[in-house]
Amino acid sequence: MKAIARLVRMTDLFLILAAIFYALPGQAGQPAIIVFDPPGSTGTNPNDINPAGDVVGSYTDANHVARGFLRTADGAIVTFAYPNCIGAQFGPATFINPAGVITGNCVDAGFASRGFVRTADGTVTAVDPLGSTSSTVVGINPAGMVTGSYNDANSVSHGFVRAAGGTVTTIDPVSSTGTTVAGIDPGGVIAGTYNDSNSVSHGFVRAANGTITTFDPPGGSFTGVLAINTNGTVLGTYVDNASGNSQVFLRAAGGAFTTFELPGGLAFLFSPFLINARGEVTGSYFSNTEFALVNFLRTAKGTITTITVPGGFVTPSGINDSGAIGGDFCTFVGFNEVCHGFLQTANGTVTTFDPPGSTFTNTASINSGGRLTGDYIDANFASHGFVLANH
Repeated sequence: MKAIARLVRMTDLFLILAAIFYALPGQAGQPAIIVFDPPGSTGTNPNDINPAGDVVGSYTDANHVARGFLRTADGAIVTFAYPNCIGAQFGPATFINPAGVITGNCVDAGFASRGFVRTADGTVTAVDPLGSTSSTVVGINPAGMVTGSYNDANSVSHGFVRAAGGTVTTIDPVSSTGTTVAGIDPGGVIAGTYNDSNSVSHGFVRAANGTITTFDPPGGSFTGVLAINTNGTVLGTYVDNASGNSQVFLRAAGGAFTTFELPGGLAFLFSPFLINARGEVTGSYFSNTEFALVNFLRTAKGTITTITVPGGFVTPSGINDSGAIGGDFCTFVGFNEVCHGFLQTANGTVTTFDPPGSTFTNTASINSGGRLTGDYIDANFASHGFVLANH
């Protein structure tokens, strides 16, 4: 690996009083909302929040350059530049683990995606697997192992894992003509998808010792892995060969499969499907029979329900291990789409919210304590970050 380690310039380090934020006390039954911007930001986009409440994301400065930020739970904000890049790659592409190690993606001068890692001491290192022309990080575990995919000079995709010490290992199941990684669990087990020579997709898991096991659900083909939870359960979709319908599968760490069909039939995913440690699954999709956008929550026992928020279609953005779900619900005002945030607790109570001055609210991530982060757009079309505090 040709890795370039740099000690990031710790510019714009401010304590909570210098950061642009304020906390709004919630009304009865309402959580408090903290809004914030890194100093000099013209647009703020939080992506992830760790168990301690530290938020990471990207922002645009006055020179229209995208940079990274870390907002710690006490409100202090640190900003940093990306190695060998012209700015951040917007979207859910920045992650932070419990130890405060940050990873994600940026865009280089050739507009190719590049991965990076920022350690808790502020050192930023590029993630460039040997022979890669672009790389995309998809996750980090508590031990600091980073995983993702990269393209080589022939535009063939491969998986990779970067150990906490910096060693990068390529991941390709035997006979793969293209490999993509979906995620990594705390034990270092990696899950993903690969294509064979007939362009048929299959799933795989890579054990911490490097052993790769390939799979398809019984009676299925065209397997696509979406996620892996902290217990090593893999979530994905596949085509049932008998019916030709797309279905969902769960593959336990030991290899046992559970499959289920979504109400109305799965036409395609509208938002990423998510799974927590208890095996609860949520997401939104376009149904085959209803020709409509549908959300769902499947319990570990197999019961499928919907998240009901009056007046809008629902898109979950995160589910924590207690079963709390954060997300958005959107309506149309004339021809304009307007979105708001929601938080559903484990007992099913739904709270809707908007930061003050919001014309469009977008949630990004929920942590184990139920804190939710995201961004909102004001009347001047500028985006700002927020944290929905515990209530």
